[in-house]
Amino acid sequence: MLLQTSDAPDQPMILKAHKDNVRTLAFNSDSTLLASGSEDQTIRIWDLEEISNNIKAGKKEISNSKQLLHGHKYGVCSVAFDPKDPQRLVSCSWDRTIRFWYLEGHIDAEPKSFIDFPKNPKNKEKMEKLDAIATSFINKNEVIIGYRNGTIIIRDISKPSNSEPKLLVSGSEDVDIYAIAFDIKYNNLQKIAISGEYKNTHKLINKLWDAENNKNHNINTTVHLDELSEILVNFLVKSLSFNSNGTKLALTGHDPSSDEKWDLQVWDVTNSEPHLIKPFKKVKPEEFQWKVTTVAFSPREENLLAVAGNVDDKDEVDIRLWNITTEQPPDPSGTHKKRYGGKAPVILVFSPDGKQLASGSDSDDITLWKVDLDKEPQLTEITHLPKPPEDPQKLPTYNFWITSLAFNNHHHKQLASGRYDGSIQVWDLDSDHWKDENYKPKILKHHEERVNALTFSKDGETLVSVSNDDSEKKLLVWTISTKKLAEKLNKRLYSELNPEEQEEYLGRKKSTGLDSRP
Repeated sequence: MLLQTSDAPDQPMILKAHKDNVRTLAFNSDSTLLASGSEDQTIRIWDLEEISNNIKAGKKEISNSKQLLHGHKYGVCSVAFDPKDPQRLVSCSWDRTIRFWYLEGHIDAEPKSFIDFPKNPKNKEKMEKLDAIATSFINKNEVIIGYRNGTIIIRDISKPSNSEPKLLVSGSEDVDIYAIAFDIKYNNLQKIAISGEYKNTHKLINKLWDAENNKNHNINTTVHLDELSEILVNFLVKSLSFNSNGTKLALTGHDPSSDEKWDLQVWDVTNSEPHLIKPFKKVKPEEFQWKVTTVAFSPREENLLAVAGNVDDKDEVDIRLWNITTEQPPDPSGTHKKRYGGKAPVILVFSPDGKQLASGSDSDDITLWKVDLDKEPQLTEITHLPKPPEDPQKLPTYNFWITSLAFNNHHHKQLASGRYDGSIQVWDLDSDHWKDENYKPKILKHHEERVNALTFSKDGETLVSVSNDDSEKKLLVWTISTKKLAEKLNKRLYSELNPEEQEEYLGRKKSTGLDSRP
């Protein structure tokens, strides 16, 4: 395949990558990409700027394309870009399918959404206005979601969007839940911790659902929030985290009467009677002013806890790694910049291998840290991931606050970030191209309200997001993997060819209708 440019009209570039005849070509609307479709059943995407640079450098051929798209079962006979979207491509093939592709910057532009309790109008109306604040995959298809009123449900995302979920915990209209944590091991839900307060009386709520120690707690039985076991914490909990084996629960929050008095505790939740094992002992004067707003256990080290807090609403937040077998957290090993002092908490999440920590808050950008466990646990800053370009349609004041973070469980170098404006960014950290100042993450835009929680499937091919949106956009399921997106479209559009049709479309039999080749 030859490409001639105005930069060097007498020196065409050879694009050499397809393994069979090239049948179709198309440029995108902003002239940055070229798509080629071949009888080798693939589509290749070529970067025109890269080609131009190679021509200027005197090169005569390129053998590596920007992207390789698999999915068609027979040769590709036509490709075309969407004139309104330079990253959206459509292709058709002799396999009788039409496929839509979303290139860099797009992932499954139309996510699957679910309707809250469609068969139960009373529950549906009650849930529509409630914020979904926590979520996690249990297994390949089941996702657990926690709501602001203490309701916990389980969704099978492989079922139709109007299917009825399992109601695990029935909440109450007179409560405000601020933190929910899940303990999931080997595709089984083991524990749920729920913390908040009653709206009118401000009585504390700290509950534990425990399938390991309570026979009434199982995924096929509904229990009311008030029936769950009590954790006797004497402060208003704002952040929760189970350790890697589900035996310990870290909690942090403040005195109900004053958000100036913060506390941090670790509880043993091995049996049916949770008990306090590790209170944070304040020794230094500044520790009495330290507001610990966030806790997160390492997924690999059962006693390693990351804690974040600030002093006197300063714009810098201390991040510490605490080995909870010791008396108290060490001195800060990392500092995360904030914009509005104590207004927004810092979000913390470990990578699945426990080697990195990501932090985000109202400063718009994300900080990546290396976790060093050689001696005393320490953090070393790797880089800052910048905020995306501002949307002139929205207020810039706080629409880029980081409100949720999640690492991909399968591809450890992929990070998703949810923001106050409802947008989601998926960062590819597997190579150094994200260090380029012009690098843009993949952006998902469908939520209209803040994204409260994100979770990746175990195979890393699906992302679930929950938000403050009304019913139909509260829970969205995104296809992350290009391979899985191709399979999804194939399942929707592809019809198997019988032996006679195969002969016809392979050109071995004369067609009685249209010719099998364009």
